[in-house]
Amino acid sequence: IAIDDGGVVWVGTRGDGLAWRSPSGAEEWQALRISDGLAGDTVTDIAVQDNLLWVTSTATQLEDGMYLDGGLTAIDRTDPSAPLVTIRPEPNGRPNGQLSSVAVLPDGRIAVGIGAAAGGPGREPHDGRGIAIYAPSAESWEYFDYAWTSGGLAGNTVMDLSFSVGELWAATSYFRDSERELQPAGGGVSSWNGETWSAWGAGDEGFTAYSEDFIRGDVRAVHAAPDGSIWAGTWHADEGSLIGLWPFVDAVVQRFDGSRWHAELFKGQGWVSGVVVDTAGRTWAGTTRGHNQEAWPSRGVRGDDAEGYDRSDGGLRVLVDGDWHALHEGNSGLGARALTVLAIDPTTGDLWVGSESGGILVRDAEGISPTPAPLPTRDPSTIRAIIHLPTVSR
Repeated sequence: IAIDDGGVVWVGTRGDGLAWRSPSGAEEWQALRISDGLAGDTVTDIAVQDNLLWVTSTATQLEDGMYLDGGLTAIDRTDPSAPLVTIRPEPNGRPNGQLSSVAVLPDGRIAVGIGAAAGGPGREPHDGRGIAIYAPSAESWEYFDYAWTSGGLAGNTVMDLSFSVGELWAATSYFRDSERELQPAGGGVSSWNGETWSAWGAGDEGFTAYSEDFIRGDVRAVHAAPDGSIWAGTWHADEGSLIGLWPFVDAVVQRFDGSRWHAELFKGQGWVSGVVVDTAGRTWAGTTRGHNQEAWPSRGVRGDDAEGYDRSDGGLRVLVDGDWHALHEGNSGLGARALTVLAIDPTTGDLWVGSESGGILVRDAEGISPTPAPLPTRDPSTIRAIIHLPTVSR
């Protein structure tokens, strides 16, 4: 989800392209799909650059050993019905459509992350190709990966990108390392100041993430806030317990103070899929346990019987006065447990939340305190609206 400075809400979907709506919400949702020139219908990230919208899509359609979709699309915000260009990076000389994330750099270049992870959209999890940086003026690419940066980019499976205060931050997952006979390796958080790379994996300056053998982490989200604070979302499990726990591992959100990381674990909640700091300075973290690839109930993970439904607390966590509070079905109007993305409206301060299968939820910035209520309530001032995208027009 992205809300631009004009108040237009842009929504990427898993399988139905890009949707958008005017600030008033009076108009119906419009849509752009692969048949209209979008790189792919499974949209993974959106970034705004002046009048342009940069959209990444991940590959899902495999035919004769080649992916037919996925890539980077530039769209004119004043006329989004006609994509300007759709391109794919070519690390190692092979076009790659497994794009997970996008960020705009101050010099006008566009950074994209390449990779997919278990439980999320895209094929071939944990087999990423690093970061590709596109220069629109020269129509050229520059590539960074684990080997080229000597581990400065913590892993080749890049899941999220964020830029603020002169640095590009990357959330990375482990990958199959060709230098270690394709053993899973790497993962963590990296930063790049335009010249040098820095990396943190499990155990580095307090960084907390799953580790085993050469694996240093599976980080799914990173947020470089305008105030300079850095947040990362990942998960943790004790070595040897993963098979029995997955996907109900411990979600982890952590803050970097410039020298050390400070972690908070949410037991059994899966992984932190999104982190954002709102206009009031509160930090929000969303968790998910992934999707089942078939019909997803609004409560998230689905099993073969009733016991297979999502048994997590689910929902949002918000940091208020040094304490984390949970918002979920039992104490707010939150109508979904598996959350995938968080976004703040820059004008109103409203929190927009995307879910695996429960639509879009909006929390009014002027609503009541997010402290959990003692009894279940559907107070509309807590969660103002639940939006299920209808069939959208082109």
